[in-house]
Amino acid sequence: MSEGNSMFKAFLTGGIVGAVVALLFAPESGEEIRRRIVELGENTIDSVETGKVDLIARVQGLKGELEALKNQAMESGQKRIREELEAISAALDTFHQERHKAAVDLEQKAPATDSDVDEPIEPDGDEA
Repeated sequence: MSEGNSMFKAFLTGGIVGAVVALLFAPESGEEIRRRIVELGENTIDSVETGKVDLIARVQGLKGELEALKNQAMESGQKRIREELEAISAALDTFHQERHKAAVDLEQKAPATDSDVDEPIEPDGDEA
């Protein structure tokens, strides 16, 4: 933005200097030169006003574009987060289901232990 501003200032300065030099070397009367200087000033003011209006419109347009890009990025990021959370949730559900299934399988395959038997185990009578 500052590069464009510097370029505009240089262009404007060059135009003014060129106009003043042309007026100084022109073979016209003082009254005609004063009229042309006033006219040049008015034209310069008009040009600056027009440039100002154009610049404001351009900045507002860029502001709108940036706002749209920001909203698009936010929506995209939120969508990605939702997708990742859904994937994590699905993975956790699968993990819990597999863990439960493994626990059930383990219970079914495990041999009975003393705590699982209702009757006490008595030693054989042959050992005494």
